[in-house]
Amino acid sequence: MGLDWSHRFCSQATFVLKQDDDIFVDLYGLLHHLKTTSFGSRLQSTNSIFGKLLSNKTVLRDPTSKWYVTQKDYPGSTYHDFVSGWAYVTTPKVIEALLDAGQKTAYFWIDDVHVTGTLR
Repeated sequence: MGLDWSHRFCSQATFVLKQDDDIFVDLYGLLHHLKTTSFGSRLQSTNSIFGKLLSNKTVLRDPTSKWYVTQKDYPGSTYHDFVSGWAYVTTPKVIEALLDAGQKTAYFWIDDVHVTGTLR
């Protein structure tokens, strides 16, 4: 929903920061980094998502776990690489592509895995 909102109302933005409500981001420091290093231009030219990459994360099959996932919901034993939803930076162009992919892809309830893994 947040990505859709940013797509509708902030399509002119250069960058979009998605963060959880319990995460602190030094916005001035982030903006300074994006504007004064090659990182900002690389982010735009490569259509990337910048954040904490999580690789080879095992799908939890323990029914007592908060993160329990059935074989039917996610057939693999490990998730596709995905970016943690704590906080990540991307561009409106990437958000548009993620939203388009979301219209054609079955929903998966672990949003970090779904959005920055499966849809990406």
